[in-house]
Amino acid sequence: MTTVLQIERRFRRIAAQAKEQVRALQEACPHPEVAHWRGYHSSGTPTNPRRICLQCKLEERGSWWSNEIGWRCEEGDTKLGGAPFLRPLDDAEDFYALRLPQDIDP
Repeated sequence: MTTVLQIERRFRRIAAQAKEQVRALQEACPHPEVAHWRGYHSSGTPTNPRRICLQCKLEERGSWWSNEIGWRCEEGDTKLGGAPFLRPLDDAEDFYALRLPQDIDP
């Protein structure tokens, strides 16, 4: 009889394997099409701009000083900064809908 604990262990093992496969795909991807969300600017808490590759779902968070033209990645070296095609997004929900499920996001 399968227990919940056995199912949880199996799920964690499968999720770990999926993360490794996604990571390998992201490293090999040329990032041909990237969506750009400019972030949220108001008197409240700002949200930095973000980019995501529409093919492999690699995501980067830009610095507060980034924009569509001059991209600065907050995590260091950019992989999506020189993307050949940017699809601008006006809404955060549109951007977040493009993300990988949290269980397999490397």
